[in-house]
Amino acid sequence: MVNEKVFKSYDIRGTYPDQINEKFSELLAYSLAKKFNESILLATDARLSSPTLKKSFVKAYTSQGLDVYDLGIISTPAAYFALLKHKKPTVIITASHNPKEYNGFKILDKEVNPVHGDELKELRKDMKETSFKSQGNLIVLDIKKDYFDFLETFVENKDANILLDQSNGSGILESEFLEQQYNATILNKELDGNFPGHEPDPTKSSVQEKLRVKATSYDFTAIFDGDADRAIFLDEKGNYIRPEILMSVIINQANSSILYDVRSSQTLKDKCLQEGVETKLIETGRTNFLRYMKKLNSYSGVEGSGHYFFKDFEGLDSAILMIIKVANSLGKNKLSQLTQSKYYHTSEINFRVSDRKKAIQKIVDFFQNPIKKMELDGTTLVFEDYWLNIRESNTEPVIRINGEANTKEKRDWLIQKINECI
Repeated sequence: MVNEKVFKSYDIRGTYPDQINEKFSELLAYSLAKKFNESILLATDARLSSPTLKKSFVKAYTSQGLDVYDLGIISTPAAYFALLKHKKPTVIITASHNPKEYNGFKILDKEVNPVHGDELKELRKDMKETSFKSQGNLIVLDIKKDYFDFLETFVENKDANILLDQSNGSGILESEFLEQQYNATILNKELDGNFPGHEPDPTKSSVQEKLRVKATSYDFTAIFDGDADRAIFLDEKGNYIRPEILMSVIINQANSSILYDVRSSQTLKDKCLQEGVETKLIETGRTNFLRYMKKLNSYSGVEGSGHYFFKDFEGLDSAILMIIKVANSLGKNKLSQLTQSKYYHTSEINFRVSDRKKAIQKIVDFFQNPIKKMELDGTTLVFEDYWLNIRESNTEPVIRINGEANTKEKRDWLIQKINECI
């Protein structure tokens, strides 16, 4: 029986081997062979379970007379590049930033559309034993040279002194490229699905804390997640930079709109307004950003979890491109100067509750008479000197709250009142 819980809003993800295992991988391959009916690209991350999941997937998919082009262990953005170049459906075996006991699948069609939502439900219905048709081939495809050539076209400032934490994940090509192009130091470079350096989620303050002192010797520090599609940045003082505030550093390169989500600081919108750059507020979620990047032909997009989307990359997200563009923006000013904000953000506050709608309504009822109320991706309440957004998690019995105030005192008051409501 296929576990329905692993089919998330944007991808497939669960624990190995109880939720996702070799049989699951095999049945998914049969379903995808029926859906695509053509050769595909296949990449994996560095997780301990990835090799056996890959083996069962390849065996099933090629049994349908279809070829699999093996990209090996590479990052999700590197796999995206292969998709853009070779125009084939792409499957990435990865659980991104989740702990080591997880694994999963990211799937895109050859038109660079993520397979998600209802499409994943349809895939699940077709996950069943399928008889052998004819033998397809497993073909090794090395994209390193083409990928490096592509990335090099964006490099302008090679003088940047960069610290990268690879997090023992699959960003091996990105690490090598940075070493070639910059004065770059790489930490946790060894591929190891046990993630001995730290857990593969760079948004965790415990992960950032390990680097704060070392970061002071570099122009900036970037920390990858497990599949290197996300990165969190620290400035030359070792301080965390909110992703949307970091995006404001590169808006002088923008030739169209910039997308941001409901968690974002007002700082980005203010700086875009100063530069005459249009902004668009959209729902949180990778697939939402991909959809709007195409629809609006936007220059870039930034999600609060550290995804950076670029028109230069067909609207897809790439942490390495953000690293390059930040390096290009460094001049006489330090990154800490370029990312100053006059606002005080709460950071995301999460509450695990039994009744999410009731909990949200309780908070909304408390913060009365807002100047503005929006129902985009939860509820956003805007007041004269602060705002807050309350939304339900897509995957957990959790509500997520973000807010921001004009003063530290008001921010602290906001956090206190939010906690009193729950």
